[in-house]
Order: sequence, then C-alpha cells, then structure tokens
Amino acid sequence: MFKLRHIGIVVRNLKDSVAFYKDLFDLEVQKEMIEEGKYIDELVAIKDASISWTKLKAKDGTVLELLEYQNTIKQEKNNYAANRLGCSHIAVSVKNIDEIYEKLQKYNCKCNSKPLFSPDGNVKVMYGHDIDGTILEVVEELK
Repeated sequence: MFKLRHIGIVVRNLKDSVAFYKDLFDLEVQKEMIEEGKYIDELVAIKDASISWTKLKAKDGTVLELLEYQNTIKQEKNNYAANRLGCSHIAVSVKNIDEIYEKLQKYNCKCNSKPLFSPDGNVKVMYGHDIDGTILEVVEELK
C-alpha cells in the first residue's frame, strides 16, 4: 500500500511561508507545533533540533507541512535547479494558473516562464519557485 501522507518543506521563516502558501493556494492551517528533545533529535539525526512546523490543508485533503529549524544556520534563498538530485519539485493542480503566476510575481518569486500550453493543448503549465526557491510545478487542466 502507498498513500502520500503529506509533503514537507523546510523554510527560512515559518510565518512568512505560511502566509505565502495560504495566499497562493487558499490553504487552511490544520495544526502547529514545536518539536524538540531526544525523540526528534533521533528522528531527524540532528543534535538539539528544535523544529517549528505548521500543517496546511487543501480543500481536497492534501497536506503541506512547512518546517523551520530554529537552531540551524539560516541559508540564503536558492532557486533550485530542476535536475538536482533529490526531490525535484512539487506539482499542484489549480483552477486559474494565470492568477497563481500573478501572485508569484507579487512575491518576487522566480518563474521560468509565463504559463505555457502543453503541446497536446490539455494543460497550461509553468515552473515557479516559492519564497525560498523550492520549485512548484503549477498545472491548470484545460480538457
């Protein structure tokens, strides 16, 4: 059996990222928590870890977990390359891709292009980056 439980993204600033994702995709806060201690240290293999996290829920039940590690060096924004090893991108379906594109522009997020029609004409699609550089593949199904 395989069922995707949630998608976790490490962010620089939890408050800013929660506001960004709520605005971008109309998500609702499901749960917030701070985790630390022996259990979390062992789980993530980081000594003295302190993680603030928020789980955001979409109307279809999909859960996005945003995690901010409190006691680690803050990294600068990095627009990740699509071909790097590991998780490449998060793909989401939306009703109005042009609206999402405009919101990404409002947040000064990099987009590789404006929304494009797929060669078969079934979808409009784009790659954009969130406020920390994580790649978002945004798709509007047309047929």
